[in-house]
Amino acid sequence: MDYLLKQDKFISRQLAICADPTTPWKYLRLCFRLLELSFHGIPWLIYAIVAIFMVKAERTSYYVNLLAALILDLLVSLVVKVTVRRPRPSYHHSKDFLVSVKIDKKFSFPSGHTTRAIMCGCLLLYSLELSFSSQILVLTWSISTAVSRVMLGRHYVTDVIAGSVFGFLQFYAMVHYLHIDERTCQSIAKHCQSLLSRS
Repeated sequence: MDYLLKQDKFISRQLAICADPTTPWKYLRLCFRLLELSFHGIPWLIYAIVAIFMVKAERTSYYVNLLAALILDLLVSLVVKVTVRRPRPSYHHSKDFLVSVKIDKKFSFPSGHTTRAIMCGCLLLYSLELSFSSQILVLTWSISTAVSRVMLGRHYVTDVIAGSVFGFLQFYAMVHYLHIDERTCQSIAKHCQSLLSRS
C-alpha cells in the first residue's frame, strides 16, 4: 500500500504542470481554472434552485432531482473527506482555490469537483435528449474537469479516480433508488413558486 501511495504521489506531481501560477502553461491553466469554476458546487445549487422557482411545471422533475443529487454529492464528499482526512498535495496553490467550506480546502480524497462533474454529466446525458455533438461536448466537459484536478495540483490521481467512481455511483443511486417522481417534483415546484408569488 505504501508503494502504491508513493507512486500515486510521484505520478500526480509529474502531471501537475499547471499547479504553479507562474507556469509557462498559463493559458492551459486558465482553461483548467474555468473548468474548476464550472463545476463548483455553489453555482450548480443556485442554478437548480432558481430553475425550480422559474420553469414550467412539466420541466421541474429534472431540476428537483438535480438539486437532490447535488445535496447528496456534497454530503457524500464531505463525509468521506472527514473520514479519510487525506491532506491536499504540498504543491497545491491554495490562494486561488475557491471553496465553500474549510474541510473541502484542507482534505483531498475524493475530488469533489470530479464527483460532481461525472454525476452531473451522467444526469445530463440520461435525462436530456441531446444531439450527438452535444453528448460529446458534455463528456469532454466532465472528463476534462476530472483531468484538470490533477494538472492544477489540487488532487492526486487516486482522488480523481475515486471521485469518478463516487460520481457514477451517485448518478446510479439517483436514477434507480432515490429518484423523486414527477408528481412530487411538480408539487414541490408549485409550493416554491407560490412562495415566490406571495413575496
